[in-house]
Amino acid sequence: KVTALYCDHCNKRGFQRPRMVKHEKSCTANPERECGMCEWMHENDGQPHHGKSVSELCDVIGDGGDEGLKRLRKASNDCPACMLAAIRFMHSSEKTISMDTGFAGFVDCVPSLPFEWAVERDRWNSASAAILNEQQSDGGYQW
Repeated sequence: KVTALYCDHCNKRGFQRPRMVKHEKSCTANPERECGMCEWMHENDGQPHHGKSVSELCDVIGDGGDEGLKRLRKASNDCPACMLAAIRFMHSSEKTISMDTGFAGFVDCVPSLPFEWAVERDRWNSASAAILNEQQSDGGYQW
């Protein structure tokens, strides 16, 4: 008998409880997530964690566009996973019930952002590789 486990936030399926617990903790669909990429950067570069919740990151986006993306980059310390989490959170709350009018209708309130995961990930990978190269420069090993 095999038991499948599902993430409470994104419905990812797994079969090993420790792995699914780890996934749920950092899942980009989890509004209370703990970011492993930010933690790595803090441990290896001493860069302080931005300390913002997913909803706080959503707030900096404003009307979106290039300026919204710049604000999101700055607020998230260039962390692509935190940026993705904020964007996913915005899209998950895209269809919210409007209680202002007393009418239970749906509201489309998601601003457009020119976010490309691969581009943001590559920026982060370049920064992390530079940090590792600097750490390893004494030993002559290059990443």
